[in-house]
Amino acid sequence: MKREIDEFLSSAPFAETTKDTYRRVLLKLIAFNDRLSELSAADLIQFVSCPEWGSSQRYTALCACRRFLGWRFENHPALSARVKQVKPKKQRVLTASKALELLASFDTSIPGGAR
Repeated sequence: MKREIDEFLSSAPFAETTKDTYRRVLLKLIAFNDRLSELSAADLIQFVSCPEWGSSQRYTALCACRRFLGWRFENHPALSARVKQVKPKKQRVLTASKALELLASFDTSIPGGAR
């Protein structure tokens, strides 16, 4: 099965980082269930829902699995699996005036403020 993963990764123009991520996910999928032909959409969703993965990693893992299963089997029942991609919240940013105010608050006459 590892050879098939390598063939799959070689068959598409993935970036090296994408190949590493997809390889890690697909090897974990095989450890989860090595009978991929019998994998259902519910099984695939259960696999990508592991607690140590955040929303972005779950979405990437599902994309990797669906792409591999589509390459390997063409019409596979697990290809219908979907997870919602949650967009991250917008991060807080200092305004230019607040940043200047913060920088001006440091006392550069003492060693702790000069750093």
